[in-house]
Amino acid sequence: MNQAIKYTTVAVWSLSIANALYAMDFDPNEVFKNAGISLAAIKDDPNSLLDIKQMTALWKDVALITQMPHFGLIVGQYSNIKKNHVYNHLLKKSDSLLQVLEGLPSYYGKLSNSVCLTLNNTPHLLGITISPLEGVEISDMAIDAFFSSFVCIINGFVESDAFIHHVELVRSKPKSTRPWLDSFNCETKFSQEVNCLWLNKSVLTQFSVKNLQLEKKMAVNLALDKMTLTERIERLIHSSIANSEPTLDEIAAMLNMSVRSISRSLKEEGLTFRDILKQKRQELAVHYLTKTEDPILTISENLGYKNMGNFTRAFQTWFGQSPSHYREESREKHKIK
Repeated sequence: MNQAIKYTTVAVWSLSIANALYAMDFDPNEVFKNAGISLAAIKDDPNSLLDIKQMTALWKDVALITQMPHFGLIVGQYSNIKKNHVYNHLLKKSDSLLQVLEGLPSYYGKLSNSVCLTLNNTPHLLGITISPLEGVEISDMAIDAFFSSFVCIINGFVESDAFIHHVELVRSKPKSTRPWLDSFNCETKFSQEVNCLWLNKSVLTQFSVKNLQLEKKMAVNLALDKMTLTERIERLIHSSIANSEPTLDEIAAMLNMSVRSISRSLKEEGLTFRDILKQKRQELAVHYLTKTEDPILTISENLGYKNMGNFTRAFQTWFGQSPSHYREESREKHKIK
């Protein structure tokens, strides 16, 4: 890295911006080019570090192109931070959701050295404050994206949205505050001295990270015991494909079986693991395209594809048309009925 670059942030944030732009039908390539950032390089190494000046320039171009002051909230929903190795290390070593939060300052320090993240404790509330370092310019959208992504992460553990007490933002009050109220589902104060997300301790202390993970694992195992081998493999593919394309070795480890035993059993049914993976992808692709409004990019990621182009080519091979055309035809047929 260029030694002159003093303040940086993890590149995966810019990838989240690209995903949100794709989802909202904007082309991110020109935006990234204007900011001097190679989108292709980011995709190859999302854990690399970006000059914070480039990141702030990117946010400014995004604001101009989208004309959406709340776009940072959308970016937070497309955050890939959950796949970051630092975050996953923090999650594994924590017993409770509260411990995850308490480890945030050291965790986030490994992602960016351009802001200061601190925790504020009161008898009933925990405040997460994020502040730019002296002389470092941070976009208001970047703050929105951080808080939005953080809320999405907690939502993965807490079913109730009552964990947020209120939000304080330094940014000026926008013409419409509705996007922030909808995103945080609580009182949002603007033109404040600090950016702080205030959480209810009483809700956070109710949830044990390891217990929740164990409960999910036990529920999956109980369901698998009642299924045929093919059904069990399909279920495991379904549950893991959004993170990455599962391999036969990984599935075998989950089932506590050898790869050889699985392959032999499937052969007797005239199937291979690749057949089941393809069938499950086709089934899910049709479901997402016809039953949801998810963007094509999101669907491709949910099916374990590294990029949307690979998914589009595969879908074209399966059904003889593009995913967008398939969705449009499905909508037209539904209207006729």
